[in-house]
Amino acid sequence: MIDLGAPLEDKRFVREAVLRQLTSDPRRLRIEELAQALTDLDPTPEDERNARAALLESLTGQVTSAMAVHLAAALIGLRPTPADMRQARATLLVCLAGEDVDTLAVEIARVLIELEPTPDDKRQARIALSRLLDPNRVRKIKVAELLDHPSTLVHKLLQFDPTRDDKRQSLGSLLSRLSRENDEFKIAHLARATAALNPTVSDLGGWREWPWPPHLEVLAAARRNSELGDWLGMIPLLADCFEKFPSASLP
Repeated sequence: MIDLGAPLEDKRFVREAVLRQLTSDPRRLRIEELAQALTDLDPTPEDERNARAALLESLTGQVTSAMAVHLAAALIGLRPTPADMRQARATLLVCLAGEDVDTLAVEIARVLIELEPTPDDKRQARIALSRLLDPNRVRKIKVAELLDHPSTLVHKLLQFDPTRDDKRQSLGSLLSRLSRENDEFKIAHLARATAALNPTVSDLGGWREWPWPPHLEVLAAARRNSELGDWLGMIPLLADCFEKFPSASLP
């Protein structure tokens, strides 16, 4: 525990010790804690420059996606310059473009959005996140990925200013996945993501071929985003379908 009320000389001594640890091995697991500790110790501009330089040297070298997230997050607390943020964004975008694990992609996007991405950075991030929603994507099975995270991916996608075409593409991917999904728990996750992209009744045109009727969250979103006449025209069809699934009901 660092005593922030310690005498200036003591604080300087501790600050130098923290800076030595941070710059000697920026890839250590507790790098974010060290960066925060340095920030709490009133670092000089030179201290911050030295810390940022060490972090960027590691960040722009051979680094895993998980380590890149930690290094970039540590950098954010050290008042990075525009050039510093540009270098960090470049590394994170490369990691995001090649990432196959949804949870890591979400973490990369979380840090990336704090680094003041440019319009082109956001475009690249949207492409990478949309790829992870692709229904034909081959998913690697890992302990943390037994369930993917479509709603979280969509939430991050929406933070990068998606165009109408971006949203339509992602909506199409999610509806395609819903059209072939049998697992009720996964359907609920997909439905939450789908609802966030504002589907309409017309988007649900092929729902009668789905293993299950549209989830209530999807129907509620379609009702909000559709003309009243379109919604009323869908109700009789839904009523017939829901007779086969008594556990479900119209919103």
